[in-house]
Amino acid sequence: MNAEFLHKVLDAAEAISMPQWRRKDLQVKTKTDGSRVTKVDLEVESAIRAMLRQTYPQHSIFGEELATEKRSHSPYTWVIDPIDGTEAYITGSAMFSHMICLLKDRVPIASAIGFPAKKERYMGIDGRAYLHTHSEKNQKTPYIYRREIKIAETLLSRCTVHFTHTKMFTKEEFECVQTVADHSKGIVERGDSYNYCRLAAGDTIIVIECDLKPYDFFPLIPIVKGAGGVILDWRGDVLTFASSGRIVAGCVGAVTQAQVFLQVFCPKTDAAPAFIVT
Repeated sequence: MNAEFLHKVLDAAEAISMPQWRRKDLQVKTKTDGSRVTKVDLEVESAIRAMLRQTYPQHSIFGEELATEKRSHSPYTWVIDPIDGTEAYITGSAMFSHMICLLKDRVPIASAIGFPAKKERYMGIDGRAYLHTHSEKNQKTPYIYRREIKIAETLLSRCTVHFTHTKMFTKEEFECVQTVADHSKGIVERGDSYNYCRLAAGDTIIVIECDLKPYDFFPLIPIVKGAGGVILDWRGDVLTFASSGRIVAGCVGAVTQAQVFLQVFCPKTDAAPAFIVT
C-alpha cells in the first residue's frame, strides 16, 4: 500500500465535506443509538466505497454508515469512518476527520486520517507513521510536506490524560480513568481521533476512551504503532472486531503504568459487540 491512493481517498472525502462544513442548512438525523449522522457522512462513505470497488474490487468493505460488503475469498478488508467527530463537524469545529484503514487477515496494516479543516493528514504505512501538511503554493499537490513522526517516551506522571468527552464512560469506567489521571498531570476533554494523532506526533499524552467501534479504532492502530506507541484494550489485549471498545494508547511506559489501574478497576466481563464481522 502506498500513500498515493490514500491521498486520493482523502482528497475525494475532503471535496465533499469542506464545501458543506459550517453550512446552516446541513442535514442532520438521529440514529437509533442516539448518535447523529449528516448527509455528508453518507456521501463521503459512498464516494470512498466507489473508489475501493473500482481499485480493489476483490476486497471487503466495512464502514460506519452502510452495509458491510463481504468478499468471501479475500484476506483484505477496508474499514471506513467517513466523518470521525460528527458532532465536531455539525458544530463547526475543525476537529473532525476522515479515516480509512486496510486490514489483512483482520490485522491493520495501513491507514490514513485526514483533518481537512486543519490541513493535516496522518498515515501509518509499512510500520512507520507520517504527518503530511499543506502547501498553499502547490495546489496540484497541496500535501507536499511530509515528516516521519515518533511517540515521546515518558512516564505517566508527565502525561495528560485525554478523551473526547465524559459521556462515553459509565460511572465505573470514569472512576478508572480518574484513578489513572490522579497519577498524571491532569485531564483534557476534547479531540476525537486528533488525540491519537497528536500522541503519535510526540505530544506527551495518554488517551483513554470507551465505547469505540472498529471503524473508530482500527485506523488509529498503524499510526500509533508506526510512531512507536502502543494501543490496546484496558486489559492489555490486541484490538479486534470483538473488542469491548475500551481503549488505552500512549508510549510503552505510560500505558504500562496506566494498565496497573485499569486492569484492577475495569469490569470483570466485557460483552462482545453486535457488529462482529464473521
